[in-house]
Amino acid sequence: MKIIICDDQISDIQELKKLCERYLRENDIEAELETTTHPQDVLAEPLDADILILDIEMGAINGIDIKNQLARRGAGPLIIFATSHMYNVLRAFNVNVIGFVSKPPQYDDLAGFLDTGVNLIFANKSFTYPDGSSGCLDEIVWIEADTGYADAHLRDGRVKNIGKQKVGALAAKLEPLGFICISRGQIVNCKHISSFYDDRILLKNVPEKSGGKPSDKVLLISRRRRKECLEKYTAYCMRTQKYI
Repeated sequence: MKIIICDDQISDIQELKKLCERYLRENDIEAELETTTHPQDVLAEPLDADILILDIEMGAINGIDIKNQLARRGAGPLIIFATSHMYNVLRAFNVNVIGFVSKPPQYDDLAGFLDTGVNLIFANKSFTYPDGSSGCLDEIVWIEADTGYADAHLRDGRVKNIGKQKVGALAAKLEPLGFICISRGQIVNCKHISSFYDDRILLKNVPEKSGGKPSDKVLLISRRRRKECLEKYTAYCMRTQKYI
């Protein structure tokens, strides 16, 4: 993962860099961290950043102009804007914009948006199933475990075995990436939840099997997990509201 900070003020770059280093250290994340005071640097092709922390007010070319140019190219980095003037926020919205921090930046504000960015990045990272095929977390709708072995139910109806897994350990690993454990044997990807009720969740347009006709799927939440699941799902919705 790579993070680039672009700001025309050295003092602001130093503060943002210090907060990013703290975040990476506290969350045990390995990442490249680069800084630049020249907006033209982030318009160079290709821009190999996963997350771009971008000042809005930078003289001849501002952060909103840069965001617009990157958007016209298609897929680009996730953007966190840093600004002293929050009235610019409405003009800065874009599908890749995941947050805004006011200057001087506060650690908790920046860390929350970095959490969102990291989760989105890792959700789309590819991995290899035990059978040798490739996949990504984003395609998993829910995981069902029985007698120590777990199956991933995918959005196209396929079911992929993911090997011998302890549900508790697997849930702890996946919850920061947007999954919640609704019962002793089921872990659900919050992205695919259509409706959340007190004792159940609704997954819409889920094929029963590969190539099958999509239909609604209801999964029950165990009684002792209902409060915890609601809290975690609410936190997920608040954190990723622009991507639901």
